[in-house]
Amino acid sequence: MESPFSDMDWLDTASHTLDLAIQKGLYTEFSHLKSDLDRIRFIHNHRTSLLSNTFERYLSSTSSCLTKNATTAINFRKKGNDYFVEKDLSRAAWCYRASIALSTSNSQDMALSYGNLSAVLFELNHYHESIRAIQLANDYYPTELKFKLVFRRAACYHKLSDPERSAYELKICRDLIKRTAGLDRKKIDSFCKEMDQLSRQIAILNKRKEEEEEKKQQGPQTMAYKNLDDLIQNSPTPTETIVACLSKSTEEKSTNEFCPPSPPSPPRSTILVDESKLLLSGSNKYVPCASSTLRVANSKDKGRHIVANQDIPSDVLVLNERPYACLLLPKFAYTYCDHWLVISFSCCLSYLIIKAYEASLSIAATKEVET
Repeated sequence: MESPFSDMDWLDTASHTLDLAIQKGLYTEFSHLKSDLDRIRFIHNHRTSLLSNTFERYLSSTSSCLTKNATTAINFRKKGNDYFVEKDLSRAAWCYRASIALSTSNSQDMALSYGNLSAVLFELNHYHESIRAIQLANDYYPTELKFKLVFRRAACYHKLSDPERSAYELKICRDLIKRTAGLDRKKIDSFCKEMDQLSRQIAILNKRKEEEEEKKQQGPQTMAYKNLDDLIQNSPTPTETIVACLSKSTEEKSTNEFCPPSPPSPPRSTILVDESKLLLSGSNKYVPCASSTLRVANSKDKGRHIVANQDIPSDVLVLNERPYACLLLPKFAYTYCDHWLVISFSCCLSYLIIKAYEASLSIAATKEVET
């Protein structure tokens, strides 16, 4: 899990690569390229003159760790099982993701690793992600063990307060157990007890929802008084009513008080978010990645620098600039998506981009052969 590359290695490599590009006159040519695909092709064509030893080590280690290998995939899954028993869930999840990456696509090994990953995600309270992992495992999962996946999905829906879907999944689980022959009787008895317990919890949740619906339908109830004396003795006094209203308005005010938002962390590539709206007081006219509360200054002592135009509260976003280029370190290869730079539990968009690029190279190579 340890990376052979230090942070300084990458900084020195990036600086060295930039110097080489300027010396060889490639920097200007690269800066005029319009698309990421053109830039990738450019780097590929000039890889021998630009890519340093560190990049070669990175590429070789990445390609070797991503080579499909059934034996290594099984070993990672077994190691993940050991970590899961020890309740070391983060390491278990890492091993299961490594096993998924190394397993042959659409294989039973991959399905088993997805199934085990779903168990880790359930323990971590990531119920939506657990359901997604179960879906990815379902098609190639051993038939005699599918009832376990379905039961876990039922438990996920129960945790998500969806008793109807949970009860439906539980019914499928019971049918699968009945149709599966050769199951260990003691294990099945224990499993049935867990299903009965979940059924009772679903029934309680359903009853609670029904009671809430009845209360909503009934609406607010008005107090009925027998006579004037009963009204005087049992109704709230004007003072009590005023105090109740004042306390209620104070509570509402305290709950609605302004709290400065935490600085958001948008994905590296997003289309739906207007990043200028995330900045305090909007975007700067001259420095779009900076807040309008900042300005660029220049002095002999400090050179060009940024200063604040006003007092800035804590927990606000004043600078938000995406990197022009970045790469994922090998030790995070099985944990984070190398395109979105967020934790990834399943196939991500970067996979589709890579496949599209491979297809474009294949088409280009075919055209070259034909000509």
